[in-house]
Amino acid sequence: MTELIRKIKTLIYSLPLFLFSLPIYAHYAIYIDAGSSGSRLYLYQYENTKPLATINTVFSKKVTPGLSSFQNSPEKANISMKELLDSVTGLLKNINLQAIPVNILSTGGMRLLTIENQTKIYTSLKNFIKKNYPFTIGEIKTI
Repeated sequence: MTELIRKIKTLIYSLPLFLFSLPIYAHYAIYIDAGSSGSRLYLYQYENTKPLATINTVFSKKVTPGLSSFQNSPEKANISMKELLDSVTGLLKNINLQAIPVNILSTGGMRLLTIENQTKIYTSLKNFIKKNYPFTIGEIKTI
């Protein structure tokens, strides 16, 4: 998929946020796909309907570099997460942010780091999110 198509999809997904207020009755979850080349944040809106939940992607954003590049300075990983979380926080007006879990699921590059270095980065991220955002901490791990 080309970069242009990705940008168009991001615009399409985020357009409703600018045209309408987000419904207060919906549930939201943030997932950050932390790959080797960068981290991609996805904001999902869902409703618990039976038999299957309805899930929609309402916003996405990517930053570089990947989390594994911060193995020698884990606190700098917070900078990339700040850009992602600040962008989504500004979109969630009139929403209880404490009810929104932030999940950071790492792949690629983080698998190459020692468990000790992974833990340092994840601990720094958890502390940063707790200190600076009202979100609930979800899963933060290498998958």
